[in-house]
Amino acid sequence: MAAVYSQGSQRNQGGDWGWVEKSVLRKELAETAFSLKPGEISSVIETPEACYLMLVEEKRAAHVKALGDVRDEIEKTMLAQERARLQKQWIERLKKKTFVRYF
Repeated sequence: MAAVYSQGSQRNQGGDWGWVEKSVLRKELAETAFSLKPGEISSVIETPEACYLMLVEEKRAAHVKALGDVRDEIEKTMLAQERARLQKQWIERLKKKTFVRYF
């Protein structure tokens, strides 16, 4: 139905939102989505700007990963952020030293 009738950004995926955390959804959608069991379909959820039908395909419990499991990912992210900061700083220094005249 979503592929035919939806006007949302997930239309091309048939309305599939993928894995969603409760904090990401609007209050009324979160309440409904997290009260459903896998395989259940909600009744129509009306909001001022849209109507929703929800199907919960699967649930998984939230969990915390061990530091050892995510250490490499954290290091890569921090390294990329530091590179971006240093590059921006370097470009700003170059801009201060450079004189450009437009004709």
